[in-house]
Amino acid sequence: MSDISEESLRLMAAGQFDKAGRLAFDAVSRDSSDWHAHYALGQFFRFTHDYGQACISLTRAIDLSPRNPSLLLSLGIARQLDKDFPGAINALRLALEIDPNFVLAFNSLAMTQKSIGDYEKAVHNYDAGLKALARQIVQSLNNSENARRFPPKATRHNLWTEYAMYGAIYLVSDTSISGISWPTGDLANRDAETLEFRGWYWSDSKDSKGETARMYLPNYFNTFVARLLGDSSYANLIGNRGTVLHLVGQPEEALRHMDEAEDFTGLQARRG
Repeated sequence: MSDISEESLRLMAAGQFDKAGRLAFDAVSRDSSDWHAHYALGQFFRFTHDYGQACISLTRAIDLSPRNPSLLLSLGIARQLDKDFPGAINALRLALEIDPNFVLAFNSLAMTQKSIGDYEKAVHNYDAGLKALARQIVQSLNNSENARRFPPKATRHNLWTEYAMYGAIYLVSDTSISGISWPTGDLANRDAETLEFRGWYWSDSKDSKGETARMYLPNYFNTFVARLLGDSSYANLIGNRGTVLHLVGQPEEALRHMDEAEDFTGLQARRG
């Protein structure tokens, strides 16, 4: 990786493609074994709509840096834009084999499948992307009384709670915990008033049989939705899934998903 290829990508992000392209070509000519230089050149070709050349450069980058999921994502997108849908799907599936939590790869895979009319698989993979996002969030949680507390947020349908619950189950799936429970509305209201549970995300306790049970606390759910609001991934995935649900003849569920995307976009705008 060179400063030249890094600067090329920075210029692309700023829309200065002429200078970015010259730098990308220069980076490759200086060191043809630098995968990042080929990646920068591939991105230049992609952003200037030369998708065939983008695929060639990105394939070369992958030859030099095998099993790099970010490169495979870029190649998958370039192949999709080049109408090589089977090739795009192959690249994106390989990216997900390497990184099963790669949310952007799930989104691109589902978009590709939608493009070829494989709507059922697209619905499945948008959902898989949402679950990957949930796994990312819960794996990052450090259960502590000093964890930051977040206020509760609600949407019209609260579809996000399905993924919060999925994440909660995922966290205990390889443990000895025998059961889980959720906070009641009264408990959540009491905690909001008294800060009883401080920053804790969950509480583990022994039952009468000596088995460990876990109660997820209000701040787990409040933190989960705050993390979802941290970028556009959730709104994009849930909205895209809604579009495909409409295509498979589920208009009511599609509308619920589109409402959820709209609500999250609104909450994000108010945060900004």
